[in-house]
This record gives sequence, C-alpha cells and structure tokens, in this order.
Amino acid sequence: MERPPSSDHRRAARVIVIDPEGCVLLFRGGDPASLQKVWFTPGGEVEAGETDAEAAIRELREEAAIVVGDVNGPVARGRVVFRVRERLIDQQQVFFVARVTSRRVQLGAVDQTEAETLLDHRWGTPEAMRASLEQFVPQGLLGLVEDVLSGATSDLVRLADDLTQA
Repeated sequence: MERPPSSDHRRAARVIVIDPEGCVLLFRGGDPASLQKVWFTPGGEVEAGETDAEAAIRELREEAAIVVGDVNGPVARGRVVFRVRERLIDQQQVFFVARVTSRRVQLGAVDQTEAETLLDHRWGTPEAMRASLEQFVPQGLLGLVEDVLSGATSDLVRLADDLTQA
C-alpha cells in the first residue's frame, strides 16, 4: 500500500504490558481536534541511534513511569495511519511484550502534543476488550493480545494495515 500524500513517515515501538493477572495496559487518546478517541498500547517514535527495543523501554518509562530492564520480541509489526491536528502520520510499528508485577501507572508526557493526546489508561482483559463498544488500534490488537497471553507468538505476526484513523 502506498504512503498517503503529505504524510509524516515514522517508525515506532509499542509495548504490550501484561500484569500478573493477565491484564493489558491500554491508553486512551486521539487527535485533540477530533471527538473520536481510541485505546492503544504504550509506545512511540524510535529516535535516531536507538534500537526498536530501546525505544519501547524508553517510551514505557516516559509515558507510564514503568521501568523495565528488557522487553520480549518483537512479536508483531504493522502499519497505522492517523491524524494529529492537521498532520497525517504514516507509522510503521513493531510490538514488544513486557511483564510487570505492579499495576502502578503514572501518565506522563514528553511534549505538548502527547499531553493533549494521551487522556487516560486502564488495565483490561481480552474479554473486556471484546465486549467493549470502544475502538482499539490497530484493528488486530485484540487478536495479538490473545496470542501473546496464550503463548502463540513464536513467529513475528504481521498485522493488517490500519487506515481507520486517517
């Protein structure tokens, strides 16, 4: 699939954070210029000179104040296109897994845009995600979470392109 015209292309690392009860950390947010909000995993742009795993660890620390020494994976990769204000972001992303012993989360923000787009968090089960009428991004997130929790991610999963936010 072609890159959308007038888009910012970036690489991102995301983290599926799992607590001892098998719940997954989800963030709620979206474009401040839109009423539509979605749920997604912690993560963000890979900075110059950083590996994907290093970016995943850094983003988790910056966004949620969760410190982990390592992440497993990557377990999946995919593409999502979304808007933030007037900017169209075309993002190639990889997903890692981190298991934590505590549900302690302190939402943080690195810059003004993140402060405006990151609104809330919750810990959820796949069952709760499936029963919810809310949107989870990317579209294949629920299946990926189920695969990770069941141990069925021995190979890198390729998620379908998610252009629902464009």
